[in-house]
Amino acid sequence: MNLLKFFIIFSLFNFSEVARIKEPWKPKSTSAKWKAIKCQADNKTIVLRYCYLKAYSRYVSTANIGITLKTPIVKPFYCQMIVNYRYGTIYRQYIDTKQRELCSFLSGVDGHPLMTTSLASVFDSVFDMIHECPYSGDLDFRNITYNDMGGHMESENMLIPRGTYRFDNIFYKNGKRVFYHNLTIEFTQPKDL
Repeated sequence: MNLLKFFIIFSLFNFSEVARIKEPWKPKSTSAKWKAIKCQADNKTIVLRYCYLKAYSRYVSTANIGITLKTPIVKPFYCQMIVNYRYGTIYRQYIDTKQRELCSFLSGVDGHPLMTTSLASVFDSVFDMIHECPYSGDLDFRNITYNDMGGHMESENMLIPRGTYRFDNIFYKNGKRVFYHNLTIEFTQPKDL
């Protein structure tokens, strides 16, 4: 009889905990914070004007990158995205999209799903920049948030493991690296969960 009482009380306690949580079947969400950005450019093809993160609050920062194209972007112009996960003190490769032809990607012909969601949403959200090559002149990416890159801060649940990631974007022309930037993002669990 004592075992039955214990089981009933234990069950009621567990059900009250489940009722307290709004949606127990959903995984806990993850929030993202940009930690660092670094850019390098080949001055013969692309001139780097600025590259920095601007913090608006403790949890929200924006990326700002400005470049000037000395020669127009025409086919073939390749882009590669590598995602590294921080394991201890080193970064290990997590995703490699290989090289994709950027002009074909921007015209909608070729694209890796990860590059499609991140680059296309940035280009579209900044100033309706998706069109066929050639690209020329100045390109200014100002106040780009993580939401602009296809991410959702704390509004929706994300299935990205907590930790620090480094996104490396490498741009090639004629087999030579002409522009490179890496963005370090830290995914943490929000304080209110």
